[in-house]
Amino acid sequence: MNPLKMKLDHTTSQYVKTEFEKIQTTLAPYIKKSSLYTIISVPILTFSLMNLFVLIVNMRVSDQTMIPIIAFGVAAAFGLALFKESMYQSKEIYLKSFDYITNKIKKNDELPDTIKDLYLKRLQTEPANTMTIYYEFLQQEERIKKMEGLQ
Repeated sequence: MNPLKMKLDHTTSQYVKTEFEKIQTTLAPYIKKSSLYTIISVPILTFSLMNLFVLIVNMRVSDQTMIPIIAFGVAAAFGLALFKESMYQSKEIYLKSFDYITNKIKKNDELPDTIKDLYLKRLQTEPANTMTIYYEFLQQEERIKKMEGLQ
């Protein structure tokens, strides 16, 4: 669950791109860790569960098959633990990005409090659209900065 999947195309302003790079830099260690855990856990879990299934269904449980069954069970448990940690890291990514965005909106001096409250309320009610809301906020912030620069 990478919150930075939002596509920034050639029409996106440099200011918005820079702000997204800042949040990406903040989240990079968590994204790296989550990706690594997922890449490692899925093959281990798949391989172990398939072999456990084959051993238990196709062969009789005996002294000879008990050691591989235990080994594949331990490997599956390890893979599952890594996968669960990956899910935890994904949740951390979301929470860190949400906190970063919320603080950025609260600390903004250009926008009136009513507009900031509107963005904060939208973040609370539409958590699936966090990056889209942040993108809209950055665009509005940039428009106001440009208008103030013209005066």
